[in-house]
Amino acid sequence: MRTYIATQVLLLAFFGPRTPGRKFVPRQDTRSSQQSANSIELANARAVVAGILEKSIKAGTGRTVEGYPYYTFAPVGTSNVETIRGLGKNGITALAECVWSDKETRARGLALRILGLVGGPQIVSPLKEIIEHHAVPAIREQALWDITQAPWSLSSGIIETAAEKDPDPEVRRTAKKILVRYSPKL
Repeated sequence: MRTYIATQVLLLAFFGPRTPGRKFVPRQDTRSSQQSANSIELANARAVVAGILEKSIKAGTGRTVEGYPYYTFAPVGTSNVETIRGLGKNGITALAECVWSDKETRARGLALRILGLVGGPQIVSPLKEIIEHHAVPAIREQALWDITQAPWSLSSGIIETAAEKDPDPEVRRTAKKILVRYSPKL
């Protein structure tokens, strides 16, 4: 009898009360639908970021009169930065993924620059990961400059750690320079 009652309680908890004439409708798992909505938003943010990066790189690419290709620093428009800000956390995530990807160096550098232009406290976490773990010293160095666009209270410890512990001497030198330049004067 106990197992029968226990089974009925479990069935009731899982399927809900059974009433005559009511069809079985499984409960909606709100977490999975929320996760799929978030993944769709992230996919849209990735597409928007990829479009902005491609357009900006194309604007800085051309050919000389002799036919040689050239690449120049392409400014990122304010409207593009505002578009990424409007994407919120998904925009920041998409930019950080681009920095970690195996895309061409210009796309990674541009994504990192845009992270700095977006600024604010939301850039601290992805830039911290880049500063502490990215294999390319030049990327870590640029991330140090970009993290200065976040609140100093959140970024100063990360910069101090890089100044002391980064394996590359040039990155340590840059971190020390940033600390001298940006730390609040007492």
